[in-house]
Amino acid sequence: MSRTFQEQASLFLQEAVSRARKPLKPASVHGFESYLRKWVNPQLGVLPLSEVNNKTVKVLVAKMLQAQLSAKSIDNVVGLIKLVVSSDLDENGEPRHIRKWNSAFLDMPVVRNQHRPKLTPDVVEKLAKCPKL
Repeated sequence: MSRTFQEQASLFLQEAVSRARKPLKPASVHGFESYLRKWVNPQLGVLPLSEVNNKTVKVLVAKMLQAQLSAKSIDNVVGLIKLVVSSDLDENGEPRHIRKWNSAFLDMPVVRNQHRPKLTPDVVEKLAKCPKL
């Protein structure tokens, strides 16, 4: 029997914090738990993992757009959904639920103008001259 999305999300988080290779940091876990609690589990939590696909996620994307979430926030939530679905592995370590996610079908907003601070040469020079703390 297939696990529900909520069950797999819980297993994913447990494994992701305890793994040796790139464990999740506490801030990431906190963010993921918030996405799950606020958006994902109320919409997808009770669904069998096998039913979480472009069609079911599209409904959630529409709700997040209606709530005026930023494009980046929506992208983060959908990214978590993809991670959880792909984390259900068979005995050979292969994903049980292979998806071809379609951003156009999901009507995903385009992430633009992300604020990326840039260091000017003056700032770099000042930092280089600073005594070590």
